[in-house]
Amino acid sequence: MRETFDITGMTCAACEARVQRSASCVAGVTSANVNLLKNSMVLEYDGRPETIEAVETAIGSAGYGAVPRASRNGASDRASAIVDPRKGAQKAIREKRDQLVWSLALGVPLFYLAMGPMLGLPEPPAFAGVGGMMASAITQLLLATAVLFVNRHYFISGLKTLVRLSPNMDSLIAIGSAASYAFSLAGIYQMAFALGVMDMTGRARCDGPSLL
Repeated sequence: MRETFDITGMTCAACEARVQRSASCVAGVTSANVNLLKNSMVLEYDGRPETIEAVETAIGSAGYGAVPRASRNGASDRASAIVDPRKGAQKAIREKRDQLVWSLALGVPLFYLAMGPMLGLPEPPAFAGVGGMMASAITQLLLATAVLFVNRHYFISGLKTLVRLSPNMDSLIAIGSAASYAFSLAGIYQMAFALGVMDMTGRARCDGPSLL
């Protein structure tokens, strides 16, 4: 028999492969073809309801959601609570659009503070000179924290798949962003300690060769 599933939680080709592998390993499954763009899977199986349940469980254990479309016809109470996939896609688009808008609103000022002086752009008076250096660093930290919070989905999804030893693109984004954030946080503390004892050499080491 053939059954079509709606799959949730996929973000990249690695997710697609993971879902397909999880379904294919279930006893009674002949083939599983996953389509990342459509967020769906076509399953060839032995026709037993137990096999469908086992496929749902296997995909759920891998960190994704799987719901057979046949169940949307009112066959179960659970199906009545499921959102239509088209509405789900529209909701996802709106969420991504909001993420982009907020990321730009927070990221542009962050980029200006961090890279503006290097590009010859005028520096805000409040952040000019040695006195404003720490204020600028803390402001950049707050803006960066807000950007990461807006895009926290990547950390939630990426860490979940990483724990399950099935990393995807979200895992790569989460690891890279977290490493950069931790490195920057350590640099700010180093700058603060150096400025606290007026160690200009230490401050130069923190800020890089451009201040030597």
